Amino acid sequence: MLNFKKNNYSNGDTLIEVLIAITVFSSVAVGSLSVMNQGASVSQRALEITLVRQEIDAQAETLRFLNASYLAAYQSVASASNLTGPALEWKKINDQAVQTASTFGLNLNSCPDPTSITSNRFSDGSRVRSSFILNTKSASLVTMPPAIFSAASTFSQVKYSGNSVTSADGIWIEAIHSTVSADPNQTNAGYLDFNIRACWDSPGQDTPVTLGTIIRLYEPIGNYTSALVYHPIAPPAPPTAPNVSVSVLGSTATWSWPASSCASGVTPDYRYRYTINYGYNSGWVATNNISVSFSIPNQGYTQMVEVQARCFEDASSPWSASGSATYLVPVLSPAGIAITIRRDTTTPSNLIWTKATSSCTGGAWLMSRADMGLTPNYYWFITGQSGWYGVSGAWYYDTFGYFGNSIETGASMSIYVPSGKIFWMRAYMKCSNPSTGASSATIYGQNTSLYTP
Repeated sequence: MLNFKKNNYSNGDTLIEVLIAITVFSSVAVGSLSVMNQGASVSQRALEITLVRQEIDAQAETLRFLNASYLAAYQSVASASNLTGPALEWKKINDQAVQTASTFGLNLNSCPDPTSITSNRFSDGSRVRSSFILNTKSASLVTMPPAIFSAASTFSQVKYSGNSVTSADGIWIEAIHSTVSADPNQTNAGYLDFNIRACWDSPGQDTPVTLGTIIRLYEPIGNYTSALVYHPIAPPAPPTAPNVSVSVLGSTATWSWPASSCASGVTPDYRYRYTINYGYNSGWVATNNISVSFSIPNQGYTQMVEVQARCFEDASSPWSASGSATYLVPVLSPAGIAITIRRDTTTPSNLIWTKATSSCTGGAWLMSRADMGLTPNYYWFITGQSGWYGVSGAWYYDTFGYFGNSIETGASMSIYVPSGKIFWMRAYMKCSNPSTGASSATIYGQNTSLYTP
């Protein structure tokens, strides 16, 4: 009879096998999630493209409607001033037409701001803002002031409040007018190319998505339809010169001016020129702000900011006259005057020196004039010549000069000067910018207790 011994251990997976299984499962799960996320991004982008195409198609259909309305009115209206309704909106669009479109398409790192896009107007060559959008509900032109345009938060679209456009998010139109053709068969017709453009940021992409189309619409060229001849837009009048003021906080000077007054719906913009009187000139710099700040230079230099304004609608006004404000960086007075006395190193010495010392800050130079004497009447040592302060006669250092941070005067006696002899010194000092001549207030130092060592 065979006896079987019972095994107390049960069979199962080892720890290594379990870890391998977990690793494989994790890899599959992560890969699946990545594929799902990519699929979701692709699906969302496809939906966004579809919705943006519908926005572009709506703009294109409105353009076609306005063009057809204009063509219908062409034979029956005597002049452009008699146009009304959709035909008048087409004329306004014609007035918006420029010579060239802005750069658009691939390799954009960020979506452009249509409100900053300018080009030369076809009719008169003036520089104008060339972007606009259409209100598809009222079939009317909406020019592109900064308040209307905004970057797309989801996808490019025109937003409405009732029948009014509240914002154009990442979508705009640029109208490019045809050039004058030399072909005699094309002298009675012109066209406009409408570049309808959209740009927005989409999930899963490092660069923005761009979408666009070009719609070419023809129009007859007659006695009033040519933008080249009949209806250029008159630019608005320039505003008054800006009232510029300057304020200083710490090491920064800020020039500011109130917003210029333009007609309703017309946007002001500005340019400034910053100069410093050591030869710096920034040239004219464009800005949409109503203030500009700069660091303060060394003491004694004058900063000036000139500002001009213009009104910018479909066409820009001339620049206004300049408003300006200057700031002279004040030169601070010396920090105080210390006066000392010493005997010359020769032995025995009858040559005595008195010295006044101070310092300036901010790049200014210390300018000094000084003299010394034996009596409070400030008489010179030299017999027959009398003093400097309150008494006729010239100082030893009669005019202000640069001697570094100290000025020293000396006098030699014909006899040995004993220790403890009282000397007098008076020094006038100020800080000055050597380039501009701007100076601080003058301070003086006087010591009545200078005893010879």
